[in-house]
Amino acid sequence: MSEREQVLAQLENACSNLLAVSVLGEKPRIAAWGLVKAGKSSLLNMLSGHVEQEFFKTGAVRTTRVNRELETDHYILVDTPGLGIDDDDSEQAFKGLDSADIILFVHALQGELDQEEIDLLIEVKAVYTEEIDRRLVIVLSQLDKDENGAMNSVSSRIMEQLQEQIGIQPTCFKVSNTRYRKGIAESKPVLTKKSGIPNLAQYLDTLSLEIKDQLEAARYRRQQVREAQLLKELEQAIEEERQFISSLKKPYIEKISIFNQIMEKLRQEFNSHSDEISIIQKKINSI
Repeated sequence: MSEREQVLAQLENACSNLLAVSVLGEKPRIAAWGLVKAGKSSLLNMLSGHVEQEFFKTGAVRTTRVNRELETDHYILVDTPGLGIDDDDSEQAFKGLDSADIILFVHALQGELDQEEIDLLIEVKAVYTEEIDRRLVIVLSQLDKDENGAMNSVSSRIMEQLQEQIGIQPTCFKVSNTRYRKGIAESKPVLTKKSGIPNLAQYLDTLSLEIKDQLEAARYRRQQVREAQLLKELEQAIEEERQFISSLKKPYIEKISIFNQIMEKLRQEFNSHSDEISIIQKKINSI
């Protein structure tokens, strides 16, 4: 499939997804979003109490290929495929974004945000507009791998990036799924607390209750914004298609123009010699 065909297919899917999110239920939807292997599925397992027996599949290779949901007491958790690897995975992830009321942007402890993540968060801001600081939660995973307080420096740098490059200041949590799992398994409440998971869970419970009565209005606003974005993208795609068709027609139009010029020249030459032809014709007839 050519790049042009891929763009058209993505637009068609985006339109279908937009129509499909019209019925989302009464509970807030929290989507874990981010690059592949950031720890999204593990985080949702911890938040939903699936510590020993996971609900969201995890593994050494990427396991989440389609969005998967789990309804809890206060909200619906949505696990999305990792971004940046496969077009089908990314399409699913953006479908999860379109239906999300709260986004957990999960970033593994590998350093500051890269440009791909910045670009993705710019798209998130475009959808959530002025609500972005409240609806976006940055989650820095793999706290257990922190050495000599490096995560504090990474966290500070990431918040600087978000302010300088996107103009947002969302809430940020640092968590360790491994530490939480061990704390629960070994009944070590201090270790469990230091995982950061309980604080994040409490924050999500509170935020979900705060926004519950505003869901319908907020979803309507997001849909309007998304529709406007899609309309703009469709208009651009249509204009590019027109230019593409014009480029295909151009050689034929040039050939037709040259052919018409030749025919016009022949017609003029014929007309200029018509008197001579008429005289010759008369001589032939008189013989």
